[in-house]
Amino acid sequence: MKIIKQEMHDGRAYIEVEFALELVGQKREAVVRDAIADMRVPGFRKGKVPRQIAERNLNMEMVEDEAYHKLMADAYPEIIRQTGIEPVDYPKVNILRKEKDQPFAFSVDVAVYPEFKLPQYKGLKVEKKKVDVSEADIDAALKNIQKARGQQESTELNDAFVRSLGIPDIGDMTVFRKMIRENMEKNKAEEAEADFRDQILDKMVEQIKVAVPDALLSREIDLMREELRISLERSHMTMETYLKSSNKTEAALNDELRPAAEKRVKAKLVLRQLAKEEKIEVSSVDVDLEFKNIADRSGRTREAVEASLGEGSLDYIQDYLLRRKTIDFLVNQVEK
Repeated sequence: MKIIKQEMHDGRAYIEVEFALELVGQKREAVVRDAIADMRVPGFRKGKVPRQIAERNLNMEMVEDEAYHKLMADAYPEIIRQTGIEPVDYPKVNILRKEKDQPFAFSVDVAVYPEFKLPQYKGLKVEKKKVDVSEADIDAALKNIQKARGQQESTELNDAFVRSLGIPDIGDMTVFRKMIRENMEKNKAEEAEADFRDQILDKMVEQIKVAVPDALLSREIDLMREELRISLERSHMTMETYLKSSNKTEAALNDELRPAAEKRVKAKLVLRQLAKEEKIEVSSVDVDLEFKNIADRSGRTREAVEASLGEGSLDYIQDYLLRRKTIDFLVNQVEK
């Protein structure tokens, strides 16, 4: 196999490849042998048909076509290896030349991960929200608990009320308010950390100039639709019911999701590029530990977790961990 042309344009790679006549002949012969091995001709056992008789029963034009397609299919991983391209979609393949007295040639046209320059990320300036829980916040939480239990607002919020909740080791209002404060502080701290990480990534995304490949954008919209479907199921609603109640078509929903999907893709591209430049990697130990954590939290085996994530669960976990490790790296670059 010989690469005779390679071009990059508008986020696509165009590559031309040719095979020497000898290699074409070898692949053609392999196709013929396979066909003969499966051939059934009256008077002969399967696989024992004499070559001369077998060839008369073969459609040589179909043999040629299959040989060419096998050559192209076998060549694609090698093309990726030799050129270093990183496809994001299925390639468009076109036969350029297949005359019997000339080398076989074909082209590959495929969307690839875009190249772009990362903005300065060392010394980023981002402020984290302060975590503050006021007495008024605690009062509001108590009112919500009271309401959730179907009690009248006139019910006095005292030690007796706390004891009626039946919470182990919590017998008076002072201790209960302290517990509420600690829980609220923990939740707010987690929200502040998530918002902080989002702000860092948003700053990076705002500064990059990159065209998002259609394939990645379509994939992200599909992912967001699936996330919406799961969310609707939790509310006992189907996607069809949701679209009908909100007076939206499938196309309108896709258009609505597109801006957010594009932003999410850009964020993933930033993290991917950063991981590449900073040589951030995910080890097999990281993956095993994540599977174990998911299994422990859900009370399932690793096999059950993998089955629930579906085909490509390993890739999904690796991608997730790589993004998480890269965001951790970014957080550490923020100016203290």
